[in-house]
Amino acid sequence: MFRFLLRPIVLAILITLLIWFAVIVYWQETVRLVTAEDVGIYLVGLPLLAIVIGFGLRAGYRHYTKAKPSQAGEASARADAPATDERERGFALALLAIGLASGAGNAAAEVYETLKAGEIQPAPDRELRNRDGFPVHACRVEDLDTEEIAAALEAVDASPAPPGVQRALVLLGRSLAPVFEVVAAAVPEPDKRGRAAAETPAAKLVVNLLLPASWDDRSRTRATRHVGSLLAQTGWPAEACTFSVIPANDGSLALRQLDGFCQKANRADSADMYLLASCESAIDEDVVSALEAAGLLFSSSHPQGHIPGEAAAAVLARVPKRISPLQAPVALVGRAALSARAKSADAAGRIGHETLLETAQQSLAAAQLQPADICLVVSDVDQRSSRCGECAGAINSFLPELDPVGQFVGAGQALGRLGAGGALFALGVAAAAAEAEEKPVLLVTASHPTERAAVVVRPYVEPAKAAPSAT
Repeated sequence: MFRFLLRPIVLAILITLLIWFAVIVYWQETVRLVTAEDVGIYLVGLPLLAIVIGFGLRAGYRHYTKAKPSQAGEASARADAPATDERERGFALALLAIGLASGAGNAAAEVYETLKAGEIQPAPDRELRNRDGFPVHACRVEDLDTEEIAAALEAVDASPAPPGVQRALVLLGRSLAPVFEVVAAAVPEPDKRGRAAAETPAAKLVVNLLLPASWDDRSRTRATRHVGSLLAQTGWPAEACTFSVIPANDGSLALRQLDGFCQKANRADSADMYLLASCESAIDEDVVSALEAAGLLFSSSHPQGHIPGEAAAAVLARVPKRISPLQAPVALVGRAALSARAKSADAAGRIGHETLLETAQQSLAAAQLQPADICLVVSDVDQRSSRCGECAGAINSFLPELDPVGQFVGAGQALGRLGAGGALFALGVAAAAAEAEEKPVLLVTASHPTERAAVVVRPYVEPAKAAPSAT
């Protein structure tokens, strides 16, 4: 986690050794009688002075060079942005419901408390083995019954679904349960549907389902039918629903999708509700074998590999002004800041945190908050030192008062690689944290080799009602 300190320490040692070498050679050439005072001045004081001056000049240069591009970039963004850019920076969505399913629990508040307390972490799996016969480190959801989902899938398609698909869909159903309760409560009454259909614009339910890109078309079709059948049970009218399935890998796609709906719905003052759901399960022998064959599986000799995990997440969102009196939002999520690293985090050499740092700064600027307002950082990062070091470096630079261990929650560190669902799962944890702590939480994504994203999640505060006018 403190890999970012290695380079400054090595540089300080090199400076000290060079000065010692030069001083000792000079003493030998001049046949100088060395005193204790000479040792203190030239072998201790001089290296310390050189190190302080060198690092001071380096810090000043980096601050100067970073400030210039940032100002130029902001000016360029303002020039290219539409006239409504400043207003759109304040756009937000209210999260009406959150559903999480994982080895840390099935309720968002429970998952947050478990991850914060560090009560769960990957361990050698009881069933999964690598090619040498040793247990694979994984984070399995215990006692996950897949018999019912297997029977339901085979009733539609005779061929059995892969174990990983079955497990992921069971978890997806669990995460959708609390969300569909809110959807069911918002279904128009039969005698009011005629009027609802005549509204302009009519309220719709927009559903985006993020499924692992590694799944084949048959598995995605099965998942779509399964979610469609669960949605039908809520009574929500099919004509007031749009449904999309999007193949996804780990990265910031979930936040991009959510931010896109945030812009569209706020611009149109739309009454639509947006449902975004995802799932992932690598607790499957075939998946583990594929990771190992590609050299991507975690082991004692390969600590930068992936730890198989499984989880599902679902969020239901709406424009704050369109919240009905019966709905009780969990949190508010603002505009997401999106960026990309110039160098892959999987490349050899030093992994800088500058891109993630700038992304976090942009998200706070959009939310009009100061670093001191943030009480916690949540991320999708796993155990890989490249990702942990990048997050720790950004937090130390941007939020120096936060403890990078005690006030940081890494969903992947506890639950393994969550793939396409990692960012959305972390968003659910961040929303539960904001509700529990009653303070803003910063969500950052850094699991992808290059994609970086950050967004501020705030506790929902009901707008104050206007006072009655005096007569």
